[in-house]
Amino acid sequence: MQAGSRPDSMTALGTCFNDYNIIGVSVFDEVKTERYTYTIKRYRLWQWLCGFANPREYIFDLENEHANKETTLEEFIIGSKLTFIRFITIII
Repeated sequence: MQAGSRPDSMTALGTCFNDYNIIGVSVFDEVKTERYTYTIKRYRLWQWLCGFANPREYIFDLENEHANKETTLEEFIIGSKLTFIRFITIII
């Protein structure tokens, strides 16, 4: 492989991404509570790091001052700002 080139996916899986700082994200869910409205929403995600067997769980809040009942998830995220983020646990 030439310097500066990226490995193909099979090579990457076998060599832990060749020191590239690549993470994976799974389990992206909205956390439903009465506290949050159309303009503020809380989400959780699992972050996978190369070299670790278990994902880390984070929660974060997004605020979109222009959101309403009909705003799609994509529109909400594009127009939002991050107002809170916290590491919760390592999933076992």
